[in-house]
Amino acid sequence: MHPEKIFLMGGTFNPPHLGHAKVLHAIEKEYKPDLILLIPTAAPPHKELPRASASTEDRFAMLGLGMPALRNMQISDMEVRRGGKSYTNDTLDELLRIYPEAAFYLVVGSDMFLSMETWHAFRQLLGKCTLVTVSRNEEDGEKIADYKQHLEEKYGAKIIILKMEPFVVSSSLIRDVVKNGGDISALVDEEVREYIEKKGLYR
Repeated sequence: MHPEKIFLMGGTFNPPHLGHAKVLHAIEKEYKPDLILLIPTAAPPHKELPRASASTEDRFAMLGLGMPALRNMQISDMEVRRGGKSYTNDTLDELLRIYPEAAFYLVVGSDMFLSMETWHAFRQLLGKCTLVTVSRNEEDGEKIADYKQHLEEKYGAKIIILKMEPFVVSSSLIRDVVKNGGDISALVDEEVREYIEKKGLYR
């Protein structure tokens, strides 16, 4: 059977953290996707990878260790194989060729969602998927609702705001804590923490 409802979560996953895992649990519970694709970027178009980044191999390894074992979830290397800047619109084009009958749901954090009109080919992108966004904290909830209405009215975008408890964490915060010798055990899966320590990442 071909998947009909495919959820996509991209990003550098540098490193993957419990915020990612909580979003995936919420999606699985609420929407029962036929397929969840985690797609690490090769080179993010909106920011340079920091100098002390984990390698592509390390990011993939940590993703395999740190994400919940959900049914129908796969880690895809399609953006890394494609190389260069990882534009989401190009990724959707590639996926639409593979799964022409599927409905795509693109999961984006609130910061990326609120900058949607700066994305490469965002108008085309909005026509190919439903955006699923999550509020990182209580303060940005109103901003997200207003921007959702703006994108729907101006571009006919389809947008879902995922209801879940905010969990304030980011990969950059984790890298800073590691660099300063702090404890990240409340922010990442234990196996990811051990991997970072063993490999001496983000020092």
